[in-house]
Amino acid sequence: MKRDPKAIRFAVSVGRITRRPDGLFDADQAIAEWNANTLHERSHSANKVLEITPANDLPLENEKAAKASAYARARAAVQIFEARLKKLRYEEKAKNLIPSRDVEDAAFRTVSCLREACMNIPARLAAQLAIESDQARCYAILEAEVIDIFTDYAEGRIE
Repeated sequence: MKRDPKAIRFAVSVGRITRRPDGLFDADQAIAEWNANTLHERSHSANKVLEITPANDLPLENEKAAKASAYARARAAVQIFEARLKKLRYEEKAKNLIPSRDVEDAAFRTVSCLREACMNIPARLAAQLAIESDQARCYAILEAEVIDIFTDYAEGRIE
């Protein structure tokens, strides 16, 4: 299939096809590299693209073919990265994502409230425990207070 010389020069400059050491093209290799490294659906003639195949379907085992396949892998990696980035942007605009700093701040406030409630136990119970002489009764009072605090926390009443 005939190709535009400008398209061929561009493909060579970006590494999609390679020349032989003498500066010429190996036709079968160039066709294989063109097919492997060109996004045909993005071409100007996408609706009339003909499939180009090399004369022989032997695997390319030289350094130039390795460079071409490395280019294809690199291009695929860039496309995957761009797709993931677009997905993240979409999720953020759809309000499915929030900044990690907001989550950290909310967790800090929640734990601070829980800590404050636990630290207030001695101030609330000191007088009551001071008049108690029964060890089991002191234990029951403390246990009930701790259970109340964690129940309130679990039910969202501690803010």
